[in-house]
Amino acid sequence: MRPYRGIAALAGAQVFCFLVLSHLEPDLFLIHFYQTTIYVALLILLFYMEDQWAYRIGMLTPSAWLVMALATGMLRAAIRQMFLSARALA
Repeated sequence: MRPYRGIAALAGAQVFCFLVLSHLEPDLFLIHFYQTTIYVALLILLFYMEDQWAYRIGMLTPSAWLVMALATGMLRAAIRQMFLSARALA
């Protein structure tokens, strides 16, 4: 049994989730498309048994998306919206 089958399954599930999200939020299709390309590249690397590169990309991807969300202000806006929604429910 290959040790990276679980990672490939999770990457495939992530691609499927982004596909569903792009269907539910068509305004954010381009963002979900860019997010999907990274996980498709990870699946391709695992298919060609380049698991060291796949592990590195898999570890760096979430931090890269977090930095981009901070740089564009999307993260601050999302946190602000979350607090406004919580205040409206209370």
